[in-house]
Order: sequence, then C-alpha cells, then structure tokens
Amino acid sequence: MTAGAQGAPAAANPSAPAPLPVESSIAVLSNSPVQMLAPDIFQVGKVTLDKKQRAVSFPAWLNKDQGLMEYFLVTTYGKTHESILKTEAQPYHIHLAMLLLGATGAEPDFTNGIPPPPGFIVNPSKQVLPGDKITLEVRWTEDGKEIRRPASELISNEQTHSTADPAHWVYNGSEIADGRFYAQIDGSLISLVTDPVALVNYTGAGHDNDQIWVPNTNKLPSAATPLQVIIQLESTPAILNPNPDSAPNSNRP
Repeated sequence: MTAGAQGAPAAANPSAPAPLPVESSIAVLSNSPVQMLAPDIFQVGKVTLDKKQRAVSFPAWLNKDQGLMEYFLVTTYGKTHESILKTEAQPYHIHLAMLLLGATGAEPDFTNGIPPPPGFIVNPSKQVLPGDKITLEVRWTEDGKEIRRPASELISNEQTHSTADPAHWVYNGSEIADGRFYAQIDGSLISLVTDPVALVNYTGAGHDNDQIWVPNTNKLPSAATPLQVIIQLESTPAILNPNPDSAPNSNRP
C-alpha cells in the first residue's frame, strides 16, 4: 500500500455526532463519495483503496492489551470491551472499498428466512462463514523504522499457546436486512469468533471458542502508536469501478 500511517486519532468528543442512524445506513453506502488520489489509488472517508495491490487500508490504534477478546478490530462505538484494536473508519466505507475491489462476501443464510437482530449470535458457534480469502496486516513506525506484522501475530491462543493462523481470514461482508447494514450498526469489523455481523471473520481452529483469545503483548505496539490496518484480497479480482452508483448489484450492500 502506498498510504502511510496517519496521526494519532483525537480523543473522543462527547459532543460529536452520534453514529449513523440505522435507517440511512444503506443510503449512505450507496452515495459515499469516492475520490481519486493518484492513478489506481482511491479514497472514501478514512479508507484508502489501492487497485494494483488489491487492498484497502485505514488508520487504527491499540484498544486493549489484556484480557479475553472476541474481536481483533471494532469501531470506536463498537464492542471495545473485547477488541484488541479500534478505528474511526466507518464500516460502510470499508465495505464499499472492498466491493470496488471485487469482493463478493458471503450470501446471507438466515434460518427460516428471518435475520438475527443486530449483534446477536450464540457463542460458541461452530459455523464456518464463507467469504473471500484475504490477508490481514498491521503496520506502524517505531524508532523511524516501519514495522509490518500479520494480524495473526498480534493474537494469542491461550489453549494452544500459539498465535492465530494467518491463512484463515475471510471477508464475509456482514449482513443486510430491512435496509439495515449490520456492521454499521454494531461497529463490528474483524471477529475472532464466528460473527456474521462483522465484515471479516477468522475461520481457523478456535473460531468457535470465545474463551481462548488474548492480545499477544510481545508483539503489540504501544497504545499511542498510530497504526494502519491493511485488508488484501487473495481471490481473482473483478473489474474495479470507482463509481458507487454502478457498483455490483446484489442482495448485499
């Protein structure tokens, strides 16, 4: 990715606008402006899209370095009590960028045709979610040197005393029902245990256990370090169309 790390996010502002109302989630996804920064480099909100690298990147920072975790990354209004990283990037911007790169995600699979309410999931779940195979990386600068680590190295399995498997990340693309984009509602981005509401899911051993995942403190940056999270597609890309009005038409956002 050509985008470098951005400055540390400002502290939360109590008077800041509330998160996007669920009723307008899909409308905003459809109408989000996409700006060209350079040939093959686009930006939507805080998310940068690199066509050649087939990747998206956005700023983040360390949220928690101790305790049991169910998420690797959530938004600042998401489930921060159980996530290693957090970001101010909006889920609908990340999803739009991934769609423009050709991600298809997973088709909704609602029992009896009825979607679950936002954020609802029975854990532990042995369901393995389908999706586009991706790689996840986190980058930051330390003592003037760029550090690059697979996201899996920042996550430890207390049961096996090993890190997560880097080969088992999928972009499932969350769920949409009744005009509501659930990732935007919940702020769930990258889940360590099966969560169809999150944009990305871990599908390796332990995805069905919410009592084993902890931050790998030996590999984590300091809390104040600006980070960049990179999601890179591994599957065959579709044709990139930076016009959201003509994005692929499906039953997903």
